[in-house]
Amino acid sequence: MITMVKRLASRRNPVRFALLAVALAACAQPIAATSTPAPTATARPVIRAVRPGEKWIEVDLDAQMVRLWIGEEMQAEYAAASGVQDLTIPGEYRVQQLIEGPIENVPGVWVSDIVIYDLFGGMGIHSRPMDEAGKLLDETLGVPASGGCVRVGESAEVFSFASLSMRVWVH
Repeated sequence: MITMVKRLASRRNPVRFALLAVALAACAQPIAATSTPAPTATARPVIRAVRPGEKWIEVDLDAQMVRLWIGEEMQAEYAAASGVQDLTIPGEYRVQQLIEGPIENVPGVWVSDIVIYDLFGGMGIHSRPMDEAGKLLDETLGVPASGGCVRVGESAEVFSFASLSMRVWVH
């Protein structure tokens, strides 16, 4: 499995881009937002111990926010739009791939500043969807609106903060 991931992550492997395009295809398509049931009182999950100085990314599905952290100090917070109908899967991940883009992941829909944290599940953080000229196709933030990926208006800032193997906590 690790060898396959390394092979797919290689810049020389054209399969990487084909697989990435398929994985991101659902994320960029505009999806009608649906009403979300009121949250129930449950114990809130916590990230495993963070080392002092460790950079990590938090995706808060309840608040629809992406937060950038160094250790236990928040550096920035941005409105986001995750997947509708619980399509963004909670968990602790690691950044597997960074692609500046823009790339066309479905015909006529482009995204940039792509931080892939679950390559085989097709999950990542990226810009809001746009056309080839860069015009936004869906400006929605603050409510679930994607096919699973996490859209952020300030995707360039998230992209420049991210690094390979960085922890991403989705909850």
